[in-house]
Amino acid sequence: MQSIFAVGLSTILFVEAIVLYFIITSKYEKIVYNWGEYKDKYLLDVFSSLIDFISSDEIIEQSLINSTLDLKSDNFKEFLETKIKEEKDKILKISKSIENIENIEKDISKILSHIQSSKYLNIAIIPLLISFLLVPYDEISNLLLGISLGLELISIYFSLYSYFIYKLDLKRLKCC
Repeated sequence: MQSIFAVGLSTILFVEAIVLYFIITSKYEKIVYNWGEYKDKYLLDVFSSLIDFISSDEIIEQSLINSTLDLKSDNFKEFLETKIKEEKDKILKISKSIENIENIEKDISKILSHIQSSKYLNIAIIPLLISFLLVPYDEISNLLLGISLGLELISIYFSLYSYFIYKLDLKRLKCC
């Protein structure tokens, strides 16, 4: 009775692992297919932020005027503080965009690695399940069933982890 339950559980987990594999593969192909457009958008955003940062020379102009006229006013100090904070925000925006590009590219390769691992685990489970049915000894067949259950759980873990990485990347792509 226990082995029937274990075989049923193993079969259900195996089917779930395969379904998750195909879902994640389709999501991966979608993000890889559209990554060129997303990356172009990000690079355009970085470039426009960089141009905006370079073209804002108001701090330099005001500094030159104040140093030429030898003015030391509090208004100028406040102006400089606010402008420097604005420039810092621009630099942080550029940095965040570049970091997002690098993180998404890293995540795409990580998803590919997990998909491949899940595929190989699913392939390894098939002979284990077949040998479970063919081996007449209960101890060995239970061992094979336990190994296949463990591999199925690992395959499901890889698929779910890849799905969560995919969702995080979608969130990054929509935020910017």
